[in-house]
Amino acid sequence: MNKKYIIFSVLVFLAGCYSVSRVIEPVIRLQIPRDQRLLIAVMNFENAGGDPENDALVKPVYARLVNELENTNKFRIIERKRLESVMEELNLGMTGLIDSGKMKEIGKLLGADAVLLGELSSVKYTHSKQSIFIMWTEGEKTTVSMNARLVNTETGELLASAGADAFVKQRNWVAFWFAKLGRKIDRKAVTDTAVELACKQLAIDISRKAYE
Repeated sequence: MNKKYIIFSVLVFLAGCYSVSRVIEPVIRLQIPRDQRLLIAVMNFENAGGDPENDALVKPVYARLVNELENTNKFRIIERKRLESVMEELNLGMTGLIDSGKMKEIGKLLGADAVLLGELSSVKYTHSKQSIFIMWTEGEKTTVSMNARLVNTETGELLASAGADAFVKQRNWVAFWFAKLGRKIDRKAVTDTAVELACKQLAIDISRKAYE
């Protein structure tokens, strides 16, 4: 086989390499009857890093996290409109710190066993470049850090807490200073994927620790 053809084939195979962090699930998944599952209220996540560009990332976290929590089959989740109505009645926002007194009121009005609070800690973009003869790779690693905590509404006890660092890597090959192989890095799509992975890991960890 032609040597140049082999080299080209390898480059095409490697072009646009894409990898993501692995979501770690427990080996044994405890099955809990629905009537015995914790009834929880999920709050909006905060943009703890303060970067205005991350506000758009925080908004969809609620829906993603609720979906992942439901997939664990460990919780019953209070409907969002009902939660918003109670928070408005108590003159509270859907994010931020909630004192123990208000936590009890939320629990009583909603019948909730616990409240899930969380934050988007940071979003980091790391660039890399590696040369190989007349070719090189250009890459970017997107890392999303999030954390969450599940708090008992009656006692204020921390039932479970978890943190997740999810990443997505994408790499393109550049040959002969002009030929780029691989798809163009779509930062928004890549970041959304990292947020989704982080939500999945948080849901798995919170569900496991809440019943330990």
